[in-house]
This record gives sequence, C-alpha cells and structure tokens, in this order.
Amino acid sequence: MKKLKFLLLLVFLIGCSSSETAVQTAIAKAQIAQPTLTPTPVDLSLLKLDPVLIQYGDLPAGYTGAQISYNGIPQFLGPNVPVPQNQINQEFEKDGKKQGSIWLAVYKDVSNVKNLYEQFVSGLGDNNTTEYTTKSGVQIKAAYLSINYPGLSTIKNVALTFYKCNYVGYLVISETDEVKGMVNYIERLSPRLDEILDCK
Repeated sequence: MKKLKFLLLLVFLIGCSSSETAVQTAIAKAQIAQPTLTPTPVDLSLLKLDPVLIQYGDLPAGYTGAQISYNGIPQFLGPNVPVPQNQINQEFEKDGKKQGSIWLAVYKDVSNVKNLYEQFVSGLGDNNTTEYTTKSGVQIKAAYLSINYPGLSTIKNVALTFYKCNYVGYLVISETDEVKGMVNYIERLSPRLDEILDCK
C-alpha cells in the first residue's frame, strides 16, 4: 500500500512539474507577442515623408496641400529644439491662399518627441482644448481658436499637436472650426506613418 501511495505521489509530482513548465513556456510566448510602441531601427534621414503626408480625402472640403519644404522648425519653439533626423512642412491652401500648415518631425531619440509634444501642448493653452487618443495609439491635443475683431469678421483657427513612437507634429489651419475634421486627418495619417517608420 505504501508503494502504491508513493507511486501515485510520484506521478502527481511529475504531472505538476511538466504542467508548470508548460505554463512558464506559455507565459514567455505571450510576453514575446505583446505589441510595443517602440520603433524598430530604420534610417530616418532617408524616409520620404511627402507621399504619405497629405492624400485625397484627408483635409476638410475646400482645403488642399500646397508647397512643401524639408526644414524649418517652427519659430515659436525657440533655438534650443533638437534637430530632427527627418522633417517636413506642408502648407494648406484654400481658394488660392495659404490657410495654415503642418510640420512633422521624426527623431531617433523618442524622448525628444514627448518633450516637443509637451511644448506644443503648453503653447495651445487651456482654452477650448480637447485630448484624443486614436485607435492606432496616436496622442492628439487640439484647440479651437476664435478671435473676434470689432467691426470685422471672426477669425476661426484650429491648432493641434500629435505624437506617437518617434514622430511628432503640429498643425494650424485657418478659417475653419473643423476640429474633428483635423483629428480625422491625423487618424488617417498615423497608420501611414506607422507603416513607413515600422512603428507598431
């Protein structure tokens, strides 16, 4: 009888130890499969950002993309902004006039992205601002600015900033109150950037 109990105990212990091993293996596999917001290494300076920046259907009705430049950190940031590995600025046009622009920067050092986003957010102030997080994980803070000039018309602007992984952007668009329209634009832009930057 003692031999039978010993044999059953031995079988139980062997069964438990192999199941513990299986559990540890399953946990390790699950941890490997977790998505990450860390970009994989690519040569950021060689990326072509202009084909993905503005595409048909991105902007509110009547607005189109206009002139593109590949330098020019926004002046209000001051001289101490780290130079990005890649950047692009594209103007918005409506009825033949410049109506704002978008500036996008890509950094190897992800801490530059977060710091720059926080600078942009502080520049937006607290009035009429809304925060968004899109399905793809991009963080957006948008502001609707309405300026009334006595005897003249009201000027409406939307300003927003966004970031994810190793890219950050800032845009201003004039003569519109289309905050949601511009958030939709960033929601469309983000997956295109994720693909070329290999940002999951």
